[in-house]
Amino acid sequence: METNNPGNPNSLFNLSLDQQVKSKLQESARWGGIFAWLSLISITLGLLSGIFLLNKVEGSVRSVNIITIIITFFIFVVLFYYLRKFSHHTSKGLSSNDIDRINVGLSGLSTYFKIIGILFILVLVLFFLSFLTLLFQ
Repeated sequence: METNNPGNPNSLFNLSLDQQVKSKLQESARWGGIFAWLSLISITLGLLSGIFLLNKVEGSVRSVNIITIIITFFIFVVLFYYLRKFSHHTSKGLSSNDIDRINVGLSGLSTYFKIIGILFILVLVLFFLSFLTLLFQ
């Protein structure tokens, strides 16, 4: 990165995006888009298999499974949205030298990682509670 004057459309905090940074951001956006679509396809296939497996389950376990499937699908759709937002806006912003659009894309990536972090903490807490439950039975 090299310093630049504030009037330059490539300016970000008075730093310009050199070709290497643009290339790495473009590559990240492309892979983010691929991963977003693969995750959407994957969760859709998981949803379909979960629906087919519900026919083999009876009673209260069935309703718990339905709730779990719906919550998981919703979470993955939200994650898809923010990763796709990063991919789309960052790519378009880089090709048109629009720093505002790049910022919108990067805010999508930031939100994506915040959600992943919250989910990770939630899973750790659930594992810890499960461990305590097993320990004190």
